[in-house]
Amino acid sequence: MADYTPPTASELLADFFNQLFGGVENWFANFYKNFTSVSAKRWIRMGIIVGTYLLVIRPLLDMFFRWSFDKKQAKEKQKKEEQQAAFGAEGKTAKVSPNSLRGPGKVLGEVETDDEDAVKGQGKEGGKSTGVPEMGKGARKRQRKQMKEAEKNASATTEGMNEEELLELLDWSESDEEK
Repeated sequence: MADYTPPTASELLADFFNQLFGGVENWFANFYKNFTSVSAKRWIRMGIIVGTYLLVIRPLLDMFFRWSFDKKQAKEKQKKEEQQAAFGAEGKTAKVSPNSLRGPGKVLGEVETDDEDAVKGQGKEGGKSTGVPEMGKGARKRQRKQMKEAEKNASATTEGMNEEELLELLDWSESDEEK
């Protein structure tokens, strides 16, 4: 038995490209042969087939797809109308409008300011401003009340202490944290 030696990479690569270019060359040769040897009868037959597709089959396909799309659209429209009729939304308006809920004369984003919240240089005449909505009156009052209570609590804890205790509270260091 003879020893078999596997082909080298260059031999395999050369064989691959020979087969590839041979196949492409064969395809072009067959195409040229079939193209030049086609009779007038085959050309006429091909023209009739293409013309029939363009003039008859394609418009029929287009009409079919338009019909199916319109049918689907009509079903969806009818379903939507039935839902609206069942809900009773035709011709009815809301009993209460959003503007009436906001109160008379107010526009979304309009804020009234009192003297405590007025910016320096603005008095009562600059009371309204438009723009981004800010906190309401109730929220501002609650915040002021909480701030006053926090100040009272802080002052109450510091009033009962002497100076040494205050300094001890304020002066914390690593040695205090270790304890």
